[in-house]
Amino acid sequence: INSPVYYIVMWLLNGISQSAAWPALISVNTFWLQNSIRGTVMGFWSATGSFGNILGEQMSNLALDGLDISWKYCMLFPAALCIVMGIFMMFIPMHPDKVGIEIEQVESSSVRTVPSESEALLSVGESDQVSNTETSPVEEDQTLTLKEIFGIRGVPRYCIAMGTLQFVNYGLMYWLPKMMENNYGLSEVTSNNLASVFDAGQIFGGIILGFATDRFTGGHRSPLIFVMLLVSEVCLILLSFMTSSLVLFYIALPI
Repeated sequence: INSPVYYIVMWLLNGISQSAAWPALISVNTFWLQNSIRGTVMGFWSATGSFGNILGEQMSNLALDGLDISWKYCMLFPAALCIVMGIFMMFIPMHPDKVGIEIEQVESSSVRTVPSESEALLSVGESDQVSNTETSPVEEDQTLTLKEIFGIRGVPRYCIAMGTLQFVNYGLMYWLPKMMENNYGLSEVTSNNLASVFDAGQIFGGIILGFATDRFTGGHRSPLIFVMLLVSEVCLILLSFMTSSLVLFYIALPI
């Protein structure tokens, strides 16, 4: 790649393509999972992203140190895998009832079932037009406008929180290897290996948090997420004072 413009455009298109998959998969999982186990399953599912980061880092190490080939070859395997998985996802039905599978949801005062279109509209403030709020699969041709989506209670706040979290997440992921090279004099390969500790912490944290929201909070995700974000803030503050010690730094990093 000799042109910065070409690199920026391709990287931008790559980000747009990947971002389109996340909300679609979340929607499919919502209909296929019982609400009583949704947090646990989603915890394991979200761990695949961190596992992919670790796998990518090791592939980069293999290319740079083991095989001594260009980093461009590290893009071929993920690209081929994305194509295969994209084709596979085309054949997964949106709703389980379309293939004769009934997902039994658990009704309780603290756990809500999959929201129907009417429930979503009620949240927007159109309760005078909707009277049926029973859980039912959303028809594929029933969609909400962008304005209606952002009018749903909590959506703007969660968007801002997720965007901020991802900013910190990717900032650490790209900054850690370079920081370790400059502060501790480590090689590029060793820095990549140690940076994987951050992703390992995300794997275990996501699974534990998902299980905890199912088991102890009755499906209420926000309180535990708030607590974990506060803990992460404390760890980030501690990290800023621990860069002089590699051991202390890696005690706080996975937390």
